[in-house]
Amino acid sequence: MFVKFYIIVVIIFSLTLSCTRKYTSPQEFKGKVLNIGSGGGFTGKSIQYSILENGQLYEVLNDSSYLNLGEMDAVAVQQIFLNYSNFKFNELKINDPGNRYYFIIDNFGSEKHKLTWGRNELQSSTLEVFYNNAMGMITKHLKKNKND
Repeated sequence: MFVKFYIIVVIIFSLTLSCTRKYTSPQEFKGKVLNIGSGGGFTGKSIQYSILENGQLYEVLNDSSYLNLGEMDAVAVQQIFLNYSNFKFNELKINDPGNRYYFIIDNFGSEKHKLTWGRNELQSSTLEVFYNNAMGMITKHLKKNKND
């Protein structure tokens, strides 16, 4: 009797340890998080994605709700975070939303840094190229996962 109980306890304990969560929400994640998206226009709809430095991709549904979209290609994620840092986008100050706007928010430390543009043309095309490349990688990931 005691042996059966012991075996059951060991099995339950083993299963509990093996079920560690690989996925975490962007709010719970302790590493770097980059939010990227757009909004406005005729409908006023906004779309926002959170890319975690561990490769997890989420669609932000509201302030506390996220849809896990799986894990992006590690090289693509590394490139996104490396380019963001190398181009020093965290040092830019852009708050120029228009009817249709685009944004990037970094959560790399204790404070968020937000870039928003859309009303006027950007003085440097580097940020726009970065945004388009990152969104292209997200779209590629979403298409790949849809076909799997």
